[in-house]
Order: sequence, then structure tokens, then C-alpha cells
Amino acid sequence: MMGKGLPVVIVKLRSQASAASHVIVSWIEHRTGVVTALEKFLHEPAPKRGTWIYTFGSANLFLITLQFLTGILLVFYYVPTTDHAWNSVYYGAGRWMDGSKRSRPR
Repeated sequence: MMGKGLPVVIVKLRSQASAASHVIVSWIEHRTGVVTALEKFLHEPAPKRGTWIYTFGSANLFLITLQFLTGILLVFYYVPTTDHAWNSVYYGAGRWMDGSKRSRPR
């Protein structure tokens, strides 16, 4: 599906990717169009004045997205009861965050 209407980023991604990742990127682009949307988002022109405002806005969007994603992860592990709250935070701060199977000393 290499056509003349494809954005430059997609062509570069396809030329640098291996066969397996080429299939995955093509499938994701065909189903969702996220590669084209990402290319459009990353190459949006900013005015000469006010580029710092655009930068802070993008950083703010990234941080809010990161907070939402970590909040979703906490939904799966945090137990808001008096019996299990400390243990779930201890698990999240220790074993889950660093990926180890060992427990930390108290």
C-alpha cells in the first residue's frame, strides 16, 4: 500500500522497520490512522511568537495524560480498605514499581 498520498513519516517508518514491525505499523495505520494523526500533531506549525506557550501546553497535556494512565494503573492495585490499603501501597511502591519479586525490608 505504498501510494503517492502517504505522509513522509509513514514512508520513513516503513523503510526503517523490519518485516514484522512493518506489518504491525501498517495494520495500526490502516485500522486507526494513528500514525498519520501523530505525524500531523508533531509537525504542527507554531507561530514565531508564543512558542513557549505552545511548549507548556504540550508539556501540560503530556503530564495530564501520564497522570490519567498512572491513575488507571492504581485502580487495578489499590485497595481502599483499612485492612489492605497499606499493603497495596507497599506492593505498588516496592515490588510493582521496580519489577522485582523480592520484598523490601520494613
